[in-house]
Amino acid sequence: MRDKMSSIDEVREHYIASWGAPSFVQEFSSASLEVVVFKWDLSSRTGGTTVYATYGVSGRLDAHGNRAEVFVGLIPDMDPICLPLANLAATVVAGGNDVRHGSTWDMGGPLWSGTELNFLVTLHQHSALAALDSKVGRVEFFTAIPIFKYEADFKKSHGVDALTRHWKENRVSFWDPTRLPGAI
Repeated sequence: MRDKMSSIDEVREHYIASWGAPSFVQEFSSASLEVVVFKWDLSSRTGGTTVYATYGVSGRLDAHGNRAEVFVGLIPDMDPICLPLANLAATVVAGGNDVRHGSTWDMGGPLWSGTELNFLVTLHQHSALAALDSKVGRVEFFTAIPIFKYEADFKKSHGVDALTRHWKENRVSFWDPTRLPGAI
């Protein structure tokens, strides 16, 4: 248990070293699980987005011997993303699901009131936040992007590379939580 907590503490320190002190911390807990989501306000340190990040997922070693945490960068900020991120973290930790590049996470409905975004897709990255070699192993950081059902369906049929290519070619502002559905 001590090693698990040590790893989690190292993640918190890694976040702070990379992005500074978070502007707020929101805790979610149940009888068997505690999940924390940090927020960093938009700044040059956060790549010009408001960042929300899970804290504690890396205490779980996945089926391949890896550890992970998840973050999302949004412009403008959208604090209600904290609950879907906490639910994703709970799905990973309590449900025994692994975070992978291109994994699609059905959040069971709108991510927040007034949106049709109801899925998250996790992408492996290294540019926004480098991996952490902790005392108990490597922690990879995945970015989560809110997506529409039609984007999740397209990704399922054509793959994550086709979806990201579509976003690039069509200048889709996938970081905008107020974006409206489009066509693929």
